[in-house]
Amino acid sequence: MQTTLNISTLIGTHITLRTDAHKLLPAIKGNEDIVLDFSDVKFASRSFLDEIYTFLQQHPHTTLRHLATDVQNNWNAVTTTRQQGRAHTHRDAEIINCHDMGELAAMFARM
Repeated sequence: MQTTLNISTLIGTHITLRTDAHKLLPAIKGNEDIVLDFSDVKFASRSFLDEIYTFLQQHPHTTLRHLATDVQNNWNAVTTTRQQGRAHTHRDAEIINCHDMGELAAMFARM
């Protein structure tokens, strides 16, 4: 049996926290065929969607529906990063340690 979870009802329309994904666990427990309905969700952070991605890896019979453009764009960024890995283009950057705000201010003044 398919279970549809309305994300905006369970969490809200502007989702910014990774831990918000954990609010779905009680509603999901025991269900195998799950639809995560993002109707009315205006924003979902990449960290939240990253948690959802991890969940989908563990529950492959889960689908996402009705993602707003901004949510879809963040979802695409998460899936690309998770599938291809992060591209680190500046591996030779110097690491500067500042021990207090004065050193930090001096470092920025030299830039």
